[in-house]
Amino acid sequence: MKRLILFFLFPLLLVGSPDYSSMMNAPQPTFKIENRILAQVNDTTVSVLDVKKRMDILFHKGYPQFTDNELAKFQFYQSSWKKVLDEIIHGELMISDSVTKELKVSDGEVHEELIKKFGPNVVATLDKIGITHTEAEKIVKDEMIVQRMMWFYVYMKAQKNVHPADVRVAYKDYQKANPPQELWSYQVITIRGDDSQKSSENFYSSILESHKNPEDLSALFDEKSNISLSKEFVVEGTDLSNKHKSILETLEPGSYSEPISQKSRFDGTDVHRIFYLKDLEKKEAASFDSLYERLKNEIFYQEADKLTGAYISKLKDQYGYEAILEDIPDDFQPFVIQ
Repeated sequence: MKRLILFFLFPLLLVGSPDYSSMMNAPQPTFKIENRILAQVNDTTVSVLDVKKRMDILFHKGYPQFTDNELAKFQFYQSSWKKVLDEIIHGELMISDSVTKELKVSDGEVHEELIKKFGPNVVATLDKIGITHTEAEKIVKDEMIVQRMMWFYVYMKAQKNVHPADVRVAYKDYQKANPPQELWSYQVITIRGDDSQKSSENFYSSILESHKNPEDLSALFDEKSNISLSKEFVVEGTDLSNKHKSILETLEPGSYSEPISQKSRFDGTDVHRIFYLKDLEKKEAASFDSLYERLKNEIFYQEADKLTGAYISKLKDQYGYEAILEDIPDDFQPFVIQ
């Protein structure tokens, strides 16, 4: 799902952000902010400073240990400002819609959320972030409004549109993409010489009598007797040759095939081979029950994504939206190192 709502799903915005740990001891730059209006939603303008304030809260929440690290903050600003701008725009559209629909958030709810978000010492935390109490109240109130509008006009509808039959279809698709896996572990004994057939039959008889695995028969493998043992092959079923698979499929783990006559690829002579199946590991696809909630959630997010896009598009038509950013050069950078 495309996470369009900044405050409701902000941890996902941080996924894929740079690893700031390497910047702890790096020289700290200074940078200037190229402030300007980026967009207008209804009667509300959105500036670079508005975007920065939202990013400051995100950065403090996601990386509190780097709050005073200017280099880390600069890189976060550069990688995040366009996403945050989009989410502010979408949020402002929903806030406009909340006024039309008379959705209310009380001062008490906002106060409670402020403490939950910034801790009991709200003022000190906000001073560290660099925003005022009034700005924080508005941001938190906007967040709560956006969450509720998304719930009523997207998520509730998405939930109703997800049916058990949809999950079963998704599971069938999963099975096609994740067929059962087989891991074959085996070794090959090769008998060469003018009378390889008889030698292989005698060797095979001795194996059956001793019930030993190939490693315990090591004394029998040498160049003089023309009997050799391959290394252990561990092969995925899809990568196993049809010729070898047709032989191994007849065996139980820990058993040998009868001698099989083949042509040596090395010199074209007749050789006899005995296959030893050490192990066969089968991994079936996950069961429907174990995947039900995951698949259901994936379908829900896909549906919510479609509904969110339609909802935002409708709000832009209804309340007016001007992407002033479209008139800004492609190489515009609101944050520049001095």
